[in-house]
Amino acid sequence: MKPLHLAACAGLLVLAGSALAQDPAPPPAPQPVEGRIILVGEKPAPHVDQAQQIRDYAAAQRAKDKPFSLSFPGGPVQAFIEAVEKARGEPFNVIVPDSAQDLVIPPVNVKEVRLQPLLTALSSTSAQQVAVRTENTRGPGMPPSFNVNYHDSSFIFTPAGGAEEGNLWQLQVSRAAPLPPAPAEPRHATFHSIKPLLAAGMKVEDLVTVLKTTWSMLKLSDQEIPELKVHEETGILIAVGSGEGLSMISSVLQMAGQGAGGMPGAAGAGRAPVPITPAK
Repeated sequence: MKPLHLAACAGLLVLAGSALAQDPAPPPAPQPVEGRIILVGEKPAPHVDQAQQIRDYAAAQRAKDKPFSLSFPGGPVQAFIEAVEKARGEPFNVIVPDSAQDLVIPPVNVKEVRLQPLLTALSSTSAQQVAVRTENTRGPGMPPSFNVNYHDSSFIFTPAGGAEEGNLWQLQVSRAAPLPPAPAEPRHATFHSIKPLLAAGMKVEDLVTVLKTTWSMLKLSDQEIPELKVHEETGILIAVGSGEGLSMISSVLQMAGQGAGGMPGAAGAGRAPVPITPAK
């Protein structure tokens, strides 16, 4: 019986030695992270929650943009910028182009607002249509006539590109281009014989007073009022100007001639109205 047991033990030792001589089993391959290839032996990167990063950034920006209250009565854009700086207690950097220097900001009365929503609301409500009147070309002595066109007008505050959010703003204005100045109407001269009026006893000063009163009632500018000179030897009234100012002279002199015919104490009293030579 002993030889059998020895043989069995020897067989077991041979099998164990052969098992130990074989290579150990390789470790299990690492599981890949979704969306990225993981090489064998590389440690996977920790998971990043991008949505949470966006929320954290937005919260940080809101913390910088503290709420403030503003009572602005309306006025130039520069006055608005200064009012916002005073209300916030920190600089309000805005690039204002030359074309927007005369922009008028409407009244603003708000409480506990942040800068960006305020500027967005102002920009949205600024859109409007503005009537622009243009004068038509007219001939000498013709009354003025106009056309009316409507143009879109608005302004917008936008963050400057590349700058830290809310740190720098730029102002853009959209409106009709200013009309070029109207060309000056050519001046010309007219001549009126007032000798019959002077002979009837009317004075030059009285005629000039009537003409100036007429021009004043028409609200003519200094440039539109004609220049007047009287040549005493011939009794000719010389008028140099343009437009409506000149056209009124003939009418005034004609009416003065009708009144001179019945003027008490005048040289032509009781006679027909004094004829006035038309303008040439």
